[in-house]
Amino acid sequence: MQIKGVLFDKDGTLLDFNSLWLSVAEQVAENLAGECCALNTGINLAKQKEKILWAMGVEHGIVRADGPLAYMTYEKIGERISEVLTLEQIKLPEILEQGELNVLFEDALESDSLPIKATCNLRQLFMSLKEKEIKLGLATADNKCVTERCLRQLGIIEYLDFIGCDDGVLQPKPQPD
Repeated sequence: MQIKGVLFDKDGTLLDFNSLWLSVAEQVAENLAGECCALNTGINLAKQKEKILWAMGVEHGIVRADGPLAYMTYEKIGERISEVLTLEQIKLPEILEQGELNVLFEDALESDSLPIKATCNLRQLFMSLKEKEIKLGLATADNKCVTERCLRQLGIIEYLDFIGCDDGVLQPKPQPD
C-alpha cells in the first residue's frame, strides 16, 4: 500500500510543547491573576496565578498531558478557569465572562522571542516527503492565527497542503472536521 498523505499534530509532534506553552501559560495566568486582584479585594496575586495555572493543567512548572492546555481550545480552557474561580467565589474578569481568553493567548504569542523549537529538522523531513509526492497536513486544537505563526516561524508552512485548526469554520481537533 502506498502512503498518499500524512497528517501531523503541531504541539509535541512538530514543535516542542513545553518550551512554548509553559511560558505562554505563565504570562496568561499572570495577566488574569492581575485582573482578578483588581476586581476582588484581599486576593494574593501569586496564589491566584497558581490557581489559574492549575485550572489550565500546569502544576509545579509542568504541563500535565491530560490538562486543558494540552488539548483544549482557548474557549474550553477559559471555561475551566471560570469554573475554578467561580468555586472560589472570585469575580471573573470580563475577558473570561465573554469567553475571549484567546485574546490573552494571542497577545502572549506575539513576542518574537518565543521559544518555538522544532522537534527535528522539519524542513528536511517535509522536503523528503514532498519529493515522494506525499500530501502533508496538520490537525491542531489551536486557532488559525497562532497555528500559522508557529508554522511560519518553523519555516514549514509552505509544505502543508491542509491545515485543520480552529478557524471559525472548521471545528478544531478532536472534532471530525
